[in-house]
Amino acid sequence: RYISVTGVQTCALPISILEGVGAGQRLLRPSVSLALWIEAPETVARMRVLERDGYAIEDEIERFHRFEQEHFAREESKSAADYHLLGT
Repeated sequence: RYISVTGVQTCALPISILEGVGAGQRLLRPSVSLALWIEAPETVARMRVLERDGYAIEDEIERFHRFEQEHFAREESKSAADYHLLGT
């Protein structure tokens, strides 16, 4: 069975999509069929967050970014991904 989503045909299967910093952690990998690593240049990603959520959270974003980088290094999230995509 196939469904069309904005002109793209895709298979209609029962799936779950996990998204976010922890989605690629070691604990989840045995249950994951496919892992994507999606990144954008740091300045682009930061600007998107600030424009979306407001400049009042800029200090928190800096703290979160440090946590995120430590987490990715510890979990080896990028190297464990099946595919790497670069956003712009």
